[in-house]
Amino acid sequence: MGKLSHIQSHIVQFLIIMSVVGGPGSFGWWLSPLVYAGDAASSAAQAVPQGQSKSSISQLENRALKLAQLLERDPEAASAYESELSRQADGEYVIALGHGMAHQKAERFDQAAAQFEKALALRPRDTRVRKLLIDACLNWAGQVKPAEAIEPLQKILRLDPNRASAWRDLGWGRWALEQYDDAIEAWEKALETGIENRDRLALLVAADFIELGQAERGLQLFLRWNPGGSFSDAGIALFRQNRLRAAERFLIEAWKRQENPLATGLYLATVQSGRTDCAAVMTYLKPALELGLDKISVNDLDMIFDVAAKCEHASQVFDLLRELEKSIHKAPAYGKRLAVLLENAGHKRTSVRDQEGAFGFYSRSLELDPDRTIWFRAFDLGQRIGKEREAAAMLESVERRASSVAIREGVRGKVHAREGRLKAAVEHFERSLEADPNQTDLRFELFQHLVTLGEFEKAETHERWFEARLKEGDGTVRTYLAEARSALGKTEEAFETWRELYLTSPEVPYYTTQYARSAVQLCRWDEALSALEDIAPATSNPQLYELIVEIEAARGNLEQVMQWTERGLRIKPTAALLRHRAEAAEALRDYTAAEQAAQALLEMDRGNAAAAGILLRSQLAQNRFDSARSFGQELLQRNPEFLPALAQLQELAAATQDDQARSVIASEVASQRPWDLNAQRRYALFSAETGKYGKALSTLGRLARIDPLQAIPILLYSRPSSCSGLERNSVDQIVSHWERLKSAGYRFIGPEEIDPGKAEARVMVVVLDPDPAALGPLDAALRRINGKAVLVTSNLALTGVDRLRELSMTGHWILASSLAPGRQRDIIDTKGTTGNVLTHLLYVDGKIETPQAFRERVGKILSRAANLPGAGKERLFVYPSGDYGQFSLDTSTDVITMLRQEVERHFDKAIIFDNFGFVSVGFDPLRLPAKPVPPQWSDEDLITHLGQANPLVMSRLDYAKALSWTRQHERAAVWFKRAEASGADPAEVSFHWGASAHQEGDVPTALSKLRTAWSLNPDSTRNLTVLRRAEDRKNTALALNGSIWEDSDDRQVVRYGAELGTYVADQLRLSVFSDRTRYEREGFGGERGFRSGGGFRWHLAPQWRLDAQAWWLNMDEVPNQVGWAMNLHIPAAALGGSLELEATRDEVYTVESVRNRIWASEFSLATYSRIANFWELSLAPSFVDRNDGNQTYSIQGHFARRLHEWPYFGLGYSFRFADSDRDPIEYWAPVELRQHQVYLASRGEYGKLLYGIALRAGYAAQKDTDWRFRWGGRPMIGLRLTSRTELRAEFIRLDTAIYHSNTWLFGLVQRF
Repeated sequence: MGKLSHIQSHIVQFLIIMSVVGGPGSFGWWLSPLVYAGDAASSAAQAVPQGQSKSSISQLENRALKLAQLLERDPEAASAYESELSRQADGEYVIALGHGMAHQKAERFDQAAAQFEKALALRPRDTRVRKLLIDACLNWAGQVKPAEAIEPLQKILRLDPNRASAWRDLGWGRWALEQYDDAIEAWEKALETGIENRDRLALLVAADFIELGQAERGLQLFLRWNPGGSFSDAGIALFRQNRLRAAERFLIEAWKRQENPLATGLYLATVQSGRTDCAAVMTYLKPALELGLDKISVNDLDMIFDVAAKCEHASQVFDLLRELEKSIHKAPAYGKRLAVLLENAGHKRTSVRDQEGAFGFYSRSLELDPDRTIWFRAFDLGQRIGKEREAAAMLESVERRASSVAIREGVRGKVHAREGRLKAAVEHFERSLEADPNQTDLRFELFQHLVTLGEFEKAETHERWFEARLKEGDGTVRTYLAEARSALGKTEEAFETWRELYLTSPEVPYYTTQYARSAVQLCRWDEALSALEDIAPATSNPQLYELIVEIEAARGNLEQVMQWTERGLRIKPTAALLRHRAEAAEALRDYTAAEQAAQALLEMDRGNAAAAGILLRSQLAQNRFDSARSFGQELLQRNPEFLPALAQLQELAAATQDDQARSVIASEVASQRPWDLNAQRRYALFSAETGKYGKALSTLGRLARIDPLQAIPILLYSRPSSCSGLERNSVDQIVSHWERLKSAGYRFIGPEEIDPGKAEARVMVVVLDPDPAALGPLDAALRRINGKAVLVTSNLALTGVDRLRELSMTGHWILASSLAPGRQRDIIDTKGTTGNVLTHLLYVDGKIETPQAFRERVGKILSRAANLPGAGKERLFVYPSGDYGQFSLDTSTDVITMLRQEVERHFDKAIIFDNFGFVSVGFDPLRLPAKPVPPQWSDEDLITHLGQANPLVMSRLDYAKALSWTRQHERAAVWFKRAEASGADPAEVSFHWGASAHQEGDVPTALSKLRTAWSLNPDSTRNLTVLRRAEDRKNTALALNGSIWEDSDDRQVVRYGAELGTYVADQLRLSVFSDRTRYEREGFGGERGFRSGGGFRWHLAPQWRLDAQAWWLNMDEVPNQVGWAMNLHIPAAALGGSLELEATRDEVYTVESVRNRIWASEFSLATYSRIANFWELSLAPSFVDRNDGNQTYSIQGHFARRLHEWPYFGLGYSFRFADSDRDPIEYWAPVELRQHQVYLASRGEYGKLLYGIALRAGYAAQKDTDWRFRWGGRPMIGLRLTSRTELRAEFIRLDTAIYHSNTWLFGLVQRF
């Protein structure tokens, strides 16, 4: 369809040419078809067929005319009349003729032709009908598309084969159907039959073939049909018809043939420059340049000026501009015209970022015409590219030579603005505009200065001026109007203005980018992306790709971010594209790509702290520990307080198990941030992880005991608008959060109410740089919940002074200060590195500023920021990007200290950014940490954060972990429970609680918590590993064991057997056992027996368990016996340990006792407690009642200092006191036993090897004995053959004043 319309346009063009030329065979009839049948009848009456009189013809004609009129006016009467005619001799002829006339008048030419054709068939020699038929076909052909005109044209040619125009038009119809050979045949028939203007036909056909891509064929037809025709004249004619492609081909042929090289070259250069294909322009202009531009005609010189204007951006025509300077003497206007041309060349060089080239063109333009307003832009450009001296000289020259008052006043204002005297600059700019109000560049800078000075009413008058000029038809100010509306926060109006610019000039990337940016502010994501993606393939503007990437990043489409950044970076690497790529790659865990992008960004801007953090994390994630360590240390040399490096080096030290490095870093962070509870907490936790439990438990215990409500969260919402985006919160999200906080019992407070000593659910919210349209619904929400919020605006123009005062008077808003985004960074060294203006010594006038200059500069900045209309009693400052120096490179602790001192001079409190965002005990009022709320957070995400990120809640969890690591499982369980109730991370609580319970032997609790941890984080290897160990404990276990016992009275007991046990539920373990026992004593012989029984372990509640066994002892020679044992384990968190209640009934293990059936019933209480974390006290009183009437009372225990937790090492005092009724010969029973010994114990493991030892050495005495040195102990060694197979061996020695015994135990445990 597109092709037909294209061809049809050429046909119409041809017809226009023909109609202008006129004459026989022209196409005027096509453009003005016959519409009145009477005209046809009239012409038909002039041709009378042979053999008929004029009267008879007139009668037939009148009848036909009457029928035609009736058909038009009265169809029923026409039907009746037609019926009457059908009965007449010539009725059929008259009916066909009448119908044809009616159709002709109604412009139904195809139907008219059919009726006339029918009439002609009835009277073949009727020339009148033949003429009517031809006219109808001509009109028919003129009414339809060329391809549809073939049928009527063929009918015409059958009636009139020599009609040249019909052959010509038949050719166009064939062309429309792409029947090119048939079209040529028809055109050649037209030429044979004498078509007029054959040279025009040849030209148009050749041009169409060229545009079809068949240039050689077209040129051959041109030569064949128009022998001797001029290619140069043909090309120029086509150029004037704007058929540039065909014109170019003819002109190139003419250039080859050297036809009129001056004119041919000029037109070729014009064609090439029109396509901005300027490479060959100078070649085609060579004849004109050789002749001399001062010798050619004014018209030709005008063309050269036009060529230069279109190609001023190309280096190929720079010489041409110099040549044009030689021609300015021909007319005074040429100097000014060349000035314009040079100025435009500067604009073009600016658009391709050739700033130095642009400055050169601007300077030459002003040399020719100092009254040009380009001085303004030229000066700014010179400043930006480091040509301050040349720019200043240019400005001085313009002021001296300019005749315009407007220019001179404008220059003076610019000088004042450069020196920072904005009020004086405004006065001169206003005088300049009084002289010439049409200086749009200057007016816009005046607008910007007024906004900076807070004179918003004046600023709005200039916005209205731009608006009025636009309404008057001056489209050149539309961009300034859009910029002004954006600066004033008029989002909707700005969007409409940018949209108009985009729709008017969609090829301009800046308009597209700004239109899309304003669409994003109104949440029109798809509209923005559609506009950007349409123009992206045809532009090399990286800002367009930056905005696409920003939108995709805001929507979470990270794969799209990677694709678009790749495309944008191929055009030109920019900091924004590299930053987005690095962030997206890191989020996608493509650490190689993240590292590459971050490295490239640092090469571009070595002060980019975010890139440094990503690079360091990426190296660490790839286990490139040496590179990460080296880079991290380099970063700390550039700023010892650079928090991202400190954090990642701590991670690195943990990954490489470099405890010394971890200790140094953690200590450094804690000392740098004494007000940061998280820093103190992490340092304490690290100390505990590395076995330094003393201060760790003290610090964590102190923090854990503080009510978590004493930590006040500070939540920061950035750039609120109607929709969320990258680093932008939506109004809906914020209002929903506030209502959820209110329902959760939080009270909204201002900075003056920060008092961590009070246990109350409080929150401080900070709103940073909201869209003006967002303030209404946010204010309504605060009023509804009776809340407060801190409002931070870094650009007063977006909110307005009056609006700020109005909000502050409601009592719901507290105003705070910050710096405008555009004023936050500046150059800090000779390499052009940029840094935060508050945290760096700047590079000014070729040198680094002194500390005193830093103080003065920062003091001025903060003084202006503190002068905030409507501010409350307490002056509150928000550090730009939340950075007081902890996120800056190339600064120092001294600079950070000076900044704090300056902030303290001007403000009462200051806010920084922090991942946690809680103020608590020991806070620094100038380091209030605020949590930037992610745009994607839901209400529950927020509530979860308030629990899990609270440093006092985390301290509870960390304290519980440290207690469990020091084997204080009972106390740990209490704090795990408190941490869980306070809102700590359930995955972390469950894992560590489960691991502690597993270590203690509390199987149900271990399984429950570890399963929960695994369900919350199934990808955690740690969770799965410990869960499997806990579940292994539930598995069926077969224990093969043996023991040998002997004493100082030559007694011996040997026992070997097996036990099979399994958990039938998480809370219940059942077991059966049997063993063979031999009792012997030298001189007494021996006894043998077989014991079998069963037992259970019932976990009654967390940490409560009951063990019970019962057995049957079947002796070979003596009566059988029954025994049992019960043990109840009770947690005693208050003691830091547990209680064990035990009762047993068992045989006395000597051959004499077995023979005499002596049984013993024992009741004991064993207590274990921890005192001040590192002292342990064990007490075990017991009472033994034997059936021979002998009773024993005893108490034993130890008091020891835990010198090291793992491997455990303890040293202390051990004691034992016991007394019995007597010491019989059948067994040993202590009488008046007193024992005092040194206690030494250790436990640990090395790989698969386990060991444990408890040694006692000291003095013991018994009735009728003196004090004697005795020792005893219990060493053990174990070997884990596999995760389910373990060997153990143990030795126990009891040594008193007059008696000792040794026991050897051996065992093999296999789990299934």
